[in-house]
Amino acid sequence: MSFTTILLLLLVVGYSLYTKASKTAAAAMESTGRDSSEEEQDGMLFDETPLPENDNEYFTYETEVSTTPKRKVSEYKPRPAAAAIVEEPAAPQFDLRQAVIAQVILDNKYINEINQ
Repeated sequence: MSFTTILLLLLVVGYSLYTKASKTAAAAMESTGRDSSEEEQDGMLFDETPLPENDNEYFTYETEVSTTPKRKVSEYKPRPAAAAIVEEPAAPQFDLRQAVIAQVILDNKYINEINQ
């Protein structure tokens, strides 16, 4: 197949999928019962239902009734002290990096004083 044939097939399939998706979206909008007053603006749906009016012009927590569960106060029970673990002093371990550096310094073939 040539490139144009493949491109034409992709366009036809894409258009058919687009029309099918737009029909299902329209059916979904009708089934949810959204009015034309809820127009999309910048990708957001706005509902024009009025907000309830309150005496206060601002929200405060003073008028809210909250129920917080109370914790039980239990007696403090000290835990038994764990036996202190005595760590042995670490034995000096072989450090390969230091060994390589020392070997390069001792076997320096560019300094004649060492090689004699």
